[in-house]
Amino acid sequence: MHPRVSPRTRKLLTTMLAIAGFAAASGGLLAKVASKASPDVRPSSDRADDIRQLKIAVAREDSERAAILAAKKQRSPSTTRPITTEELRQQYAFELNREIRKRWNAKSAPPLVRCKVMFEQIPGGLVVRIEFVDCPYAEPARAALERALRLRELPYSGYESVFSRQVTLTLCVPELECTIGPSLR
Repeated sequence: MHPRVSPRTRKLLTTMLAIAGFAAASGGLLAKVASKASPDVRPSSDRADDIRQLKIAVAREDSERAAILAAKKQRSPSTTRPITTEELRQQYAFELNREIRKRWNAKSAPPLVRCKVMFEQIPGGLVVRIEFVDCPYAEPARAALERALRLRELPYSGYESVFSRQVTLTLCVPELECTIGPSLR
């Protein structure tokens, strides 16, 4: 599903982790991170790009791990305290962002340019209206984003109590270099 990290990047990852003393304690994290990469990550010939690729791959892995842990905590009967509404709202915003980014083919989007889009959804997560509020993207990038939003229902099950009909989302690529997140109204 994810493109493989280049051998050069994998070697850089191994060297960096070994130098930092994390190789023995990584518990397979290196293999996991090295085997996956963000769709934004492309093989590169320059060291700065290799480091950026490493940061993107690690950030993506950390985000996925955080979402899995949050979901487990929410379902786990052994949780010492119930999840608060605000925590559930934050988890819902995270899941919306993750799902939209997973579907979105951002190749036509210009780097480091923010696109603010507002969409309306109905219970069940079906998007019924999309409005580009402040988005300098050209038509191909807008069309790709619209396809990602309408592809299938967005996360809803388990988030009924914090569901928001109107969501404003600011997108920017590469994700690691942009501060983003959905705003629920």
